[in-house]
Amino acid sequence: MEYRPGKDNPVDYLSRHPGPATASSHEEKIAAECVNFTAMSSTPDAITLEDVQTATANDPVLQAIMKCVNSGRWHENTHGIAKETFTCFRNIKDSLCVNAQQNILLKGSQLVIPSSLQARVVDLAHEGHQGMNKTKALLRSKVWFPGINAAVESAVRSCIPCQANNNRREHQPLLMSNLPCGPWQELSIDFCGPLPSGALLLVITDEYSRYPVVEVLQNTTVEAVIPVVDKVFSLFGYPAQVKTDNGPQFISKLWKQFMQSCGVKHRRITPLWPKANAQAETFNKQQHARTHDKGCSLSPRSEKKLATRAPQILQSLQSNTTLHHVVHSLLPHVWSGTENEAARSPV
Repeated sequence: MEYRPGKDNPVDYLSRHPGPATASSHEEKIAAECVNFTAMSSTPDAITLEDVQTATANDPVLQAIMKCVNSGRWHENTHGIAKETFTCFRNIKDSLCVNAQQNILLKGSQLVIPSSLQARVVDLAHEGHQGMNKTKALLRSKVWFPGINAAVESAVRSCIPCQANNNRREHQPLLMSNLPCGPWQELSIDFCGPLPSGALLLVITDEYSRYPVVEVLQNTTVEAVIPVVDKVFSLFGYPAQVKTDNGPQFISKLWKQFMQSCGVKHRRITPLWPKANAQAETFNKQQHARTHDKGCSLSPRSEKKLATRAPQILQSLQSNTTLHHVVHSLLPHVWSGTENEAARSPV
């Protein structure tokens, strides 16, 4: 038996001298057709696929990203791309693919738009002035590029027809009221209710200490309100100012005369703007939630005792306020015998 090396053995010709590259397999053809169909269907109507191919070929960022997709070298940025842009593409690297002609970049079923066509694509999507959310949804169904949300928001905010037909109300900055110098100088008065029994609560809140005084009323006429407010003033003294809304009892002539007789300045808030009386409204909101809780049902007997139990209900709220702690300092000082002797002795 004689040994012959492989290069002299004609039997091994096919393994050492393969023929020219054969045609693509059936699966590769289907994949290429799918990529081409996605690129064709994702192109906006006013932009042709040739325009996208030409712009992609002239876009250095997309050319560098396509090289990274083909090579899989995403661990280093050697193409001079901005760090933010490269990171944005690297985060979605598993969704990127390139067609067989190496002139189209896709992100799943979305066509990646070159930078030269991004503004044009946004304008086409916003041509119907459908608003910000619908414009974003229309773009995301076809195309994608880094910063697509910011581009749409900038285009919609700079669109004069959209801003002219925008129903959103822009709130002006709040003009905060000055804090009073001490307790019981400025008060807020408002009504809370009606309660399940049909009664209402007259809420008087101190602007400085947030000390609440609540009285139960059966009606809100000025004849019923004035005696209650006068009783509160007799307990705590006359304030310098009282703030109310523009209810009929507070704009009546009888209420005006009562305020003048007490020497109290009456301030009415802006009509239809309850935020101006926020101190009383905040307290009313909490009480309304408690009295109208679905899990809390009051019997008729309990409703009748509501007026007598009001001081006990408010005790926990009043004990945590500033006025509760400083009320003793407002009382007149009682001199003891030792102090009187010290006052009489010469210095």
